[in-house]
Amino acid sequence: MKGTLKIFALIIICMALMAGCGSASAPVAETPSAPAPAVSEPKSEAVKPLPLKELHQLAALYERYNYGNTFSEGEPIYPTDGIAFGLLYQNDLLEPFWNRDMWSVPQQLLAEINAMFFNDLEQADLGGCNNYGGNWDNSPYTLALRHSEDLGGGKVSVTYDRILDDYVLTPVTYEFEPHQPVDVPDILSELYKTGDTVYRIISVTHRPDLLPETEPQTIEIATAEQLVAAAERINEGKFEHQFDRYILTADIDLAGIKWTPIGLNNSPLEWWWNTNHSVDPNLNGFNGIFDGQGYTIKNLTITEEQGLALLQTDERNIPDRKLSGAGFFYNIGSKGEVKNLNIVDASIKLPIDFSANYGIAAGILAANCGGVVENVYVNGDVQGVVDVGGMVGRLSGYEANGKLTDCVCDVNVQGNYAVGGLVGTSHYGIMNRCKSIGTVTAIYSDSVYKGEPPRNIGGMFGHSVGGEAYNCYCQAYVLTEVPSACVGGFAGLVEGGQINECSVNSSILGNWEVIDAYYRTEPQVEVK
Repeated sequence: MKGTLKIFALIIICMALMAGCGSASAPVAETPSAPAPAVSEPKSEAVKPLPLKELHQLAALYERYNYGNTFSEGEPIYPTDGIAFGLLYQNDLLEPFWNRDMWSVPQQLLAEINAMFFNDLEQADLGGCNNYGGNWDNSPYTLALRHSEDLGGGKVSVTYDRILDDYVLTPVTYEFEPHQPVDVPDILSELYKTGDTVYRIISVTHRPDLLPETEPQTIEIATAEQLVAAAERINEGKFEHQFDRYILTADIDLAGIKWTPIGLNNSPLEWWWNTNHSVDPNLNGFNGIFDGQGYTIKNLTITEEQGLALLQTDERNIPDRKLSGAGFFYNIGSKGEVKNLNIVDASIKLPIDFSANYGIAAGILAANCGGVVENVYVNGDVQGVVDVGGMVGRLSGYEANGKLTDCVCDVNVQGNYAVGGLVGTSHYGIMNRCKSIGTVTAIYSDSVYKGEPPRNIGGMFGHSVGGEAYNCYCQAYVLTEVPSACVGGFAGLVEGGQINECSVNSSILGNWEVIDAYYRTEPQVEVK
């Protein structure tokens, strides 16, 4: 295959999807040995055995090139061209369609091929071409037969386990039916003949009911050693541990401990393989419950040297992407809950001159938070470049969580872009009855936008996109070491969302002179 950069492939795929063309998909592989014996009803010698190898090959094509997406009998499939392209690709039949640095395959041909494997396909305009680039050889997981059943009338049901190292993935059930294609495209003449029996896929059903049963455990933590062990356990990302409960039973001193943030685990499949975790039930980050029970963790420390090492560490399962932040937690996932916790005398320092990737978050509690945080107090120092908050660097509410309630932050925060006393950047996050005190300082760094001043600096949060704040109070002292853009005693740049019944202490607003006020919403902030 002609070499094309993987990133280019992804761009082409995304462009094609938006235009109604081109598609990617999911895994293939020769039939692996299943972790347990396959279960099938015994057949008498007079009954023709099921064509399991042929069905497996078709299912593997669908997993690889249609992402294993579900559909019921009579419903449309997505993407509509997946198996057709995969069949051409895997049988080295794409050469006639190579055009400089990609394949341009006629949509009419793709539709004719797919009609061999699906019923009642609804196709849009078939006058153009779908474009594909990149390497389509690698499959993240394989299929292993779990159960097969003859449904009668030629229909067959086959259930497969999806196998990827020691991860748990969601099993899937396929239903197939035989037919004899009337027209076989000439390009497939070496593979199929008119009159051959070919199986169609008539439905694909994910089977979360077949996932291993898990019972959340409660882990008590009383010492620094036990806390480190709990962090390591969480970061292993075991499916059966992801909803466990961790409870502090004593104050803990982390002085002298080289801290590795909690929640470094992530899903083994990239997002385009796994819509709503239907294929991959392994959630990103910490998704259990961490209950401090009012106890205190003190002397949490990540030095600049340690911070640099973290930023140069590969994301788990994604070797070409580095970690992007630091805190007690690296990532509080969408199902995660942290409550009744105090973290004092903390120091989280990321290098100001680090010039790798945009969006390196820092916060004492968490670099990234998409879960629920309640009744948490943090105190100390935070330093970073982008998305820097006293408590949370990035607060994300896309999955209906991303909430801070009854939290207090007394922190000295400094950074360059999207810097806030409580939160650096809020994307649809919610803050309710929270308080920010301490200092927020805008400092210059040329590692992100070289030559441009610091921007989006606020006493409560630096940048909000669709975020909400209710009954929050800010008395953080906001400072600017250099001329800065979008600076506010309560917030820096606000784009949409709501800010209601909040207040700011005007007596300690910083050393800056307001040149222009720029908001994209009407914040209801009372200046006292």
